[in-house]
Amino acid sequence: MPKNISIVWDFDGTLTPLDSTSKTVEVLKGSGSDKSFWDRIKQLRGDSKKPTWEHVLASDAPIWMFSLSRLAFERKVPLNKEFFKEFVVPEIQLFPNVENFLNDIKNLEKTEKYSQQGIKINHFIVSAAPIANCSPKNV
Repeated sequence: MPKNISIVWDFDGTLTPLDSTSKTVEVLKGSGSDKSFWDRIKQLRGDSKKPTWEHVLASDAPIWMFSLSRLAFERKVPLNKEFFKEFVVPEIQLFPNVENFLNDIKNLEKTEKYSQQGIKINHFIVSAAPIANCSPKNV
């Protein structure tokens, strides 16, 4: 019976130095407009304190996802796979050697030690934006 190792990677700031939401806002509104977008998110959040990253993840995600969808609606742009593939993905660069690194990990399953045990390695990439086409090929 095969054994699986699953590795879940955060996309923004882990596999790429960029923030895919800010890049999407820039595509929709123009360069530099992401600051006003995030200022609006802070305003909608309704508190004046500087939140921790955990707070942003837990509380702000629904706010900024809704705000991003409203922005796209106003621009009459569907936030679908085709939009991200054509306009956002080309703007996102992975950290240097990320693809090699992920492939090296995946290739461990071909080594004698792993193959004898029937171990399969799977990578999963988590992102709020459907940027799956940014993920490394062959991994």
